[in-house]
Amino acid sequence: MNKRKQSIPAKVLREMITGFRKIVPRNSESLRQVKFDLASGLVMVTDGSAFLSYQLGLRDQNGGSYFLPFDGLSHFAKGLPARQEVVLEAQADIATLTTADRKCFAKPMTPEDSFESHPSLIGKAQPVTPDERTAILRAFTCASTDTTRPVLQGVFFDNEGATPQVVGTDGRCLYQEHLQNLEIQKPFILPASPLLQWRGFSDDWQLKVSRGQKDLTMIQLTAGPWTFTTPALEGNYPNWRQVIPDVRTRLSRLTLGKDDIATLREMNGDSIGFLSKPDEVRFVTFDKEAQKWTANIAKDSSLKGPPSRVFIDPKFLKRALDAGVTETCMAAESDPVLFRGKGQFVVMPLRVSGPAIPDREPKPEPEPEPEPEPQREPEPQQLKKPQQTQKLVAPTPPKSMQTTPPNPNPITPAQAALESLRTLKGQLRESIGLVETAVRQLKDVQADHRATKKDMKTIRGTLQSLKKVAFAN
Repeated sequence: MNKRKQSIPAKVLREMITGFRKIVPRNSESLRQVKFDLASGLVMVTDGSAFLSYQLGLRDQNGGSYFLPFDGLSHFAKGLPARQEVVLEAQADIATLTTADRKCFAKPMTPEDSFESHPSLIGKAQPVTPDERTAILRAFTCASTDTTRPVLQGVFFDNEGATPQVVGTDGRCLYQEHLQNLEIQKPFILPASPLLQWRGFSDDWQLKVSRGQKDLTMIQLTAGPWTFTTPALEGNYPNWRQVIPDVRTRLSRLTLGKDDIATLREMNGDSIGFLSKPDEVRFVTFDKEAQKWTANIAKDSSLKGPPSRVFIDPKFLKRALDAGVTETCMAAESDPVLFRGKGQFVVMPLRVSGPAIPDREPKPEPEPEPEPEPQREPEPQQLKKPQQTQKLVAPTPPKSMQTTPPNPNPITPAQAALESLRTLKGQLRESIGLVETAVRQLKDVQADHRATKKDMKTIRGTLQSLKKVAFAN
């Protein structure tokens, strides 16, 4: 084979390495390899099941295939200027990546090498619109990371119904949205690879799915020069339809304004509550360290329906807001919350504990202005002893006419129960103390009884001895 030289911009080489890092396994030396196929112009990696390739656009029909360690390629490209040209020179026995001051070597691929060939799928690829791509990425935010539930570690493409739908869930939150243009011949689960959420894989997507009904379903996504091929996750996806509540049962509907959405994004805590009344909507969060509730009055949100009260996990709320929801549909405090936007986001509520939430934020009372005292000339007796000011006291009404002023902070049933438990706790402690005293007294009585019994035994022995004594006549 004659020498063949090709030029690769360092910017492209570094972009390839960044994308390959999303696929190359960390703990497998045999799979941490990069394959240069000069005949097709493809550079590819695999994790043993999924494949990722980059089309360089440089093809040589007589070119061969070469292996290069991924770590060696990363070290070679580190620190290269974006405009630096890297020369790829291939010979029969070796391939070299060269710059002015560094080199990297690749060995030819042999039949003994265990790098499987990149699978090719038959059929025409479908374009994925930007809105559909966004819907898929929104569903990915709810995919599970629990390795014990592999079927939930992806998003489900459901072809049942008038239009296909994409669904993601981890068992605690769920996102669902319709796909208006894609045609799904059979349902499948797309693994939640970090590559798909990488900004370098954000060009217009092309989707291709294998047509076989019995064989393992293969999925191929193309974005610009990238091609990602992966097997679908196997298993039965949960019945997600029964999780989404009927919106007709959620009579309390809160439409979120832009200002309030920004406020909710900035709120932190262990839980965020929605407290809605016909004349006021509040977003509250609880600070455990300060044992205090913080409330924000809604500015541009509107409520339709009866008052409601619900608490949810802040991380799920932020996921819902990232999904572009604008309406919150609520029922009872223990029922799932339904967020609606372009799709539907279902969140399980939280049960919170702590001090009672104040109905309204207390307003500081204005301090009364002191009344000016009339200036009087001091009398002689006032110089010796200050005269006490007499206060006008209203006559005390009879007890039957006295009224108790309303308590500004009425005690809730929970607080009353807690106070009763505290009183009972004190009474129990006092009773336990009395019991312990009685036990000690009984022990003393038993000790006295044993001592008396012992003395009586000694006296009896003495009397028996006296009977044996003989007196002289």
